[in-house]
Amino acid sequence: MGKYILKRAVLAVMIIFAISLLTFIVLNVIPGDVVAAMLGEFASKDAIETARHQLGLDVPLPLQYLRWLQGLVTGNLGNSYFQRKAVLTLILQAFKYTFVMAIAAYIIAIVIGLLFGVLAAV
Repeated sequence: MGKYILKRAVLAVMIIFAISLLTFIVLNVIPGDVVAAMLGEFASKDAIETARHQLGLDVPLPLQYLRWLQGLVTGNLGNSYFQRKAVLTLILQAFKYTFVMAIAAYIIAIVIGLLFGVLAAV
């Protein structure tokens, strides 16, 4: 039994790693440049290059991935490029509303499920 649990745990870690890698790749291959979007279309090449350096976007992708993964593991998700706030703070602000909606949906599902269950039994 312990061997099975260990095997499943290792598999879960591998899947989480693969999903994180896929997420990072998708975020980096989509067209467009976040720095150009931040600074606008009339920004100079020097300003774009400076911003890319400040954001750490001028380093090779494998190093960017390792930094991103380290931030993900430690809970330091960095700052939002556009809102200039900590990403974790923004997620937690949205979480309370998401949680309330999930609880409401769960209660509605229970009520409807019980209602149809009783109707089906009769």
